[in-house]
Amino acid sequence: MSRLRGWLPALVAVAGTVIVLAIYGVSVWDTTRFALASLWSVLLPGVLVHRALRSRPAHLLAEVAPAFAVGVAVRLLAWAAYVALGLGDWLATYPLLVLAVFSAVPGLRQRLHLKPYDERLPVGPAWGLLVAYSLGLARVCANVFESTPLPRRTGMWPPDLYWQLSINAEATRSAPPQVPQASGEVLRYHWFSSAHTAADSLVSKVDLITVSARLWYLPVYAVTLALVYLLTVHLSRRPWAGVLACGLLLAPAALTPILSVPGVGVDALSAASPTEVLGHSMMLLSAWLLIDTLRGRTSGRGWLLLVLMLAACSGAKSSILPTLVGGLAVALVATWRTPARRPTALALGLATLVMAVSIPWFAGGGGGSELEVGGTARHLPAYTSAHLSGPALVLLGVAVAVLMLAQHAHAIGALSLPRRDPTLWFIAGAFTAGFAVVLILVHPSGSQVYFLRGVVPLWAVLSAWGAVHLLERRPPGARDAALAAAAGLAAWGGVRLVAGPTSSAHTVLRLSLAVCLIVVVLGALWALRRPGLATLAVIGVLAAAVVPTGVQTSSHTISELLRDEPRHHLTSGEVTVTGWLRAHTPRDDLVATNVHCRGIAPTPHCDTRSFWVTGLGERAAYVEGWAYTDEARAMHGKDGLPYVRQPFYDPERLRRNDAAFTAPTADVLKRMYADGVRWLVADTRAGPVSPRLRSLARLKISAGEAAVYELRG
Repeated sequence: MSRLRGWLPALVAVAGTVIVLAIYGVSVWDTTRFALASLWSVLLPGVLVHRALRSRPAHLLAEVAPAFAVGVAVRLLAWAAYVALGLGDWLATYPLLVLAVFSAVPGLRQRLHLKPYDERLPVGPAWGLLVAYSLGLARVCANVFESTPLPRRTGMWPPDLYWQLSINAEATRSAPPQVPQASGEVLRYHWFSSAHTAADSLVSKVDLITVSARLWYLPVYAVTLALVYLLTVHLSRRPWAGVLACGLLLAPAALTPILSVPGVGVDALSAASPTEVLGHSMMLLSAWLLIDTLRGRTSGRGWLLLVLMLAACSGAKSSILPTLVGGLAVALVATWRTPARRPTALALGLATLVMAVSIPWFAGGGGGSELEVGGTARHLPAYTSAHLSGPALVLLGVAVAVLMLAQHAHAIGALSLPRRDPTLWFIAGAFTAGFAVVLILVHPSGSQVYFLRGVVPLWAVLSAWGAVHLLERRPPGARDAALAAAAGLAAWGGVRLVAGPTSSAHTVLRLSLAVCLIVVVLGALWALRRPGLATLAVIGVLAAAVVPTGVQTSSHTISELLRDEPRHHLTSGEVTVTGWLRAHTPRDDLVATNVHCRGIAPTPHCDTRSFWVTGLGERAAYVEGWAYTDEARAMHGKDGLPYVRQPFYDPERLRRNDAAFTAPTADVLKRMYADGVRWLVADTRAGPVSPRLRSLARLKISAGEAAVYELRG
């Protein structure tokens, strides 16, 4: 009976997940197939490789969570080989090769043995992790499931998720993937999340749309939260510190008392960014391995595992490795006169080498970025709405930058940690590197914030570790803790009242006074060096950081869950023809379409983030929407237009593509066929479609405004 109670949180999590997925259109059969595929093709190889390269963990969760991240990296290697050889549909067989190797090599054979673990996960933290996972699941439902209705429903997805879906489809047929919206170009982007999702579909045989829009998120979210918990416990030796770290991550914790300076890079669990979702789990395990290295606990096999995970980080999210390298550089300076210098230097050299080798493959998507000191601050409401100039404007920029930094002040408890531990300097350095990029780099879509978001899970780990360390040195009474929390919330409300809801001519004075007040009070508490006061200060800051953002996040989640379908819709005909396309055409076939604009109907300099044909159709296009190509990003600002409204970089190709719909001739279609096009997806909402097309190409399906034609050889 006691053993059943120990498994109860996990059983509740599984049952709840199945129910939620069923509500959002996923059958129990598909969920079961996906779960079995994940156990077979990710967890099993991951456990074996993790056991072979690292010491055996103390309990089940400590084995499963890191092993899942390792298994993702291992399966990516298998995916690349199978898909490159045209054997993607046989990817489910690769674990047999892993089992054969472990069975044949005597030194690895013992890793196959099942042995009882030395410890069990404490019951209290297990239920705490269940609550954390449930909150994370609610956020995924609100931020993704609600905005991505599965066909046959017609609600239109956010364009980025269609774009990711099209790359997922591309990853089922090519390694490395090509640009789905402009055939023939290699995709230079951090596409490992797409390869992982494609592998999930290839192994489980669940359709790619269901995997991409529903299933793949949940195990990765669970593993991310588990790794945050495990790493915090590894550092603090206190299970409840791990639960606190998960809470800080889910809140998302930030001091945001000034309405016109919203949280910058504070919300790490951005489910609308699949690359970020996968990147967190890769980053957390890599950071754990780096921390063990800095502490001199990495053996020869551990270095191999570290290389594997660093490479996985680079392909999952290209902003991760630069911040980790920055953290290692700071740790090296801080430990220069200590024995930790040598392992830190080795780790820094290794991470730098992996980053340099991977940059040409995975650092795409940064086109249009510019160095601009204070550029991120200049796009915040406090800056854009203030009509200031000269020294006053500079002062406002400095105040906003300091406020952005103060938003992450919930980690002040880390000041009590031993300065000799390189872990403190590594995490603080990684955060500093991410924050520095946010201050000096500007991307047209604001993507520079991902450099900071990527280390927020580590910042939560450091915050919880420091708070626990300080609270155990001088534990406050319940009454004092409650008063400190109330004082922190009162200070938060007071600053918001003083700063005001909008910017005005006195913005600089208000913001500067608020910042100075916070800095002076906290500085005075630390200068007194009285543990009791420092403990109360940490409690107050944690309350001010967690409660308001937690309430705001909960309110947003509830409102999104109660919202109806997306406001924008495709027609039932458009959904029908894309469904026909993915069901009745070979996976490698190329299509052409006259849909290029996000609003479908063409307008001068329209927003070219139209990706639903390649996304829902799961076929690459001759030309679709080109907003996210490297060429479009490189033209950002030309003629005063953002990159999403730039013209196509190959006008002749676009002219030929569109002529196939508006003025088709035998010669035009013959040239299209020679270029590899086999199908035309025509949409009268995107422009006129010539009736001559019916005599020059074979109509396969027509539904409302949309139709699919087959080109004749």
